[in-house]
Amino acid sequence: MSIGEGIVTATIITLLATGVFLISKNRKWGIVGKIAGGLFVLILAVGIGIWGFQSWKNRPQQITELWNISLGMTSGDVKIQLGEADRIIDHHKDKTLWFYQNYSGEVQKFIRFEADNDRVMRVSILCEVNGYTNFFGIRRYTSLQTIIKKLGEPSSESTSPDGLKRVISYKRYGVGFVIQKGIVEQLCASSSGEISFTNPINENTGNKAE
Repeated sequence: MSIGEGIVTATIITLLATGVFLISKNRKWGIVGKIAGGLFVLILAVGIGIWGFQSWKNRPQQITELWNISLGMTSGDVKIQLGEADRIIDHHKDKTLWFYQNYSGEVQKFIRFEADNDRVMRVSILCEVNGYTNFFGIRRYTSLQTIIKKLGEPSSESTSPDGLKRVISYKRYGVGFVIQKGIVEQLCASSSGEISFTNPINENTGNKAE
């Protein structure tokens, strides 16, 4: 506890003690009951209001942006917003990945761009690897069971080539969650609504998907 917090706490205790002393001296316990009842109703109303706001805030809805970066945004607009990427990987002429690291050098987020019909590179996938973003109250380390309970069965699944990770997608909301050891490792938003690994394992055959 800081010195400031200690002073505030001591002041509150002193005021409460003084109030109890004065009430006891004047025997006005009826007033105490009314005040206590009013405070209880007020606290209950505030609690219900906060619960309602959190429920509304965490309602499932389509996700179209992260870190003020919107799906469909051009690479030039992203660079102005986030700066130069720490690492860039070009898979094809029409696809590229930008990686951004945190202060300790770990990948914090990455963005996938795809060329549109006019050959303009636009954001198609946004993924957060390390951070505090949450979708509908779902964040890193949330269990797979919690996701299924909240959102139901995913619209599609994709398993990494080594079989250690799985990404589950919810096309309705445009999101995907990378799951490892039963918990969320990454959160992603996608313009197509579905996310998959490169050369994933086909769940039905056990072979790599074409």
